[in-house]
Amino acid sequence: MSKSLLFGVLDWGLGHAARSVPLLRFFQNNGWIIHIAATGAPRKLLLDALPEAYFHTPPAYQIHYGGKDKFLILNILKQVPRLLKTVNNEQHWVEERVRELGIDLVISDNRYGFYSTRMTSWMLTHQLAPTSGLGNFPDKIVQKIHFAFLNKFDRCLVPDLAEKPGIAGKLSHPTYLPPATSYLGLLSRLTPPTPEAPTLEVLVLLSGPEPSRTIFEEQLLPALRSFNGRFLLVRGLPESTNSTENNVINYADIPTLQTLSTKAALVICRSGYTSVMDLIRLQKKALLVPTPGQTEQEYLAVHLEAEGYFPYLRQADFSLEKALAKAAAFKYRPVTADFEQYKTVLTSLLNS
Repeated sequence: MSKSLLFGVLDWGLGHAARSVPLLRFFQNNGWIIHIAATGAPRKLLLDALPEAYFHTPPAYQIHYGGKDKFLILNILKQVPRLLKTVNNEQHWVEERVRELGIDLVISDNRYGFYSTRMTSWMLTHQLAPTSGLGNFPDKIVQKIHFAFLNKFDRCLVPDLAEKPGIAGKLSHPTYLPPATSYLGLLSRLTPPTPEAPTLEVLVLLSGPEPSRTIFEEQLLPALRSFNGRFLLVRGLPESTNSTENNVINYADIPTLQTLSTKAALVICRSGYTSVMDLIRLQKKALLVPTPGQTEQEYLAVHLEAEGYFPYLRQADFSLEKALAKAAAFKYRPVTADFEQYKTVLTSLLNS
């Protein structure tokens, strides 16, 4: 008899949904019935990638960003009471689905209330030491609260290399770990490319929550349109209709993204962790632009440049000319990583 998986994905940009694709396909290929709880753009991405799965609508987090980075922390803090209410509602929602659907395993990608007290529940996250941007003492308080939520899950799955510093640095390798932590290795929905001569000088991949995504697009487009070279901008809007603008598309599904990335000499994108794993999988040269005020992305950008993986520019300092010059001068350090390790880890966990 087939077992059933209930998988919940955070509705905060496309990254959580994108990195979940290989895990969901693993379960599907091993005969599991897949139930996916997702809303908005992440739901559309997963529907395209796994049309055979069953889809459900959980309570939506609907985290809103302010337009300026200096107000981001205050903006998020103001939303905490509503977010805590959503976490409580989704926990009850999960319990109802577990009973109704006969679920055998629950996996949450960064949804704190997406667990069952009746059934084995795992959390997928690379953020074991979240950064607040306010200093060490506030970071310790945030981590303590974070661990209190993580401890409600039976296991913590970390999409990173087990050996320090991994790719995510201190985010995924804190001083101490939650109980029952397993490192999965890196995850990517993409496959290693067949080498070919680039036909695009620049591929820009936009993603992330609004209004930050649109602000950066409006900053980029004039420079790209005056650029004397071949470029393509992918807006990261899976729910929108196709764009009629030259050199601009609203969304790239997995095969299209694979093809475009392979053809690009340079990728410009956010420093979201899923984007970084995809770039490593494709062995691409890239320049990262962290979302202003998103402390995880800001930390990752600095860390990855220091490690020699990818250069970065702050959005406030960004210009296409600067980006091309910095990428051309940067000495990229190749990354060797096993993107199939998660299969061995999951097989072992399921057998035990």
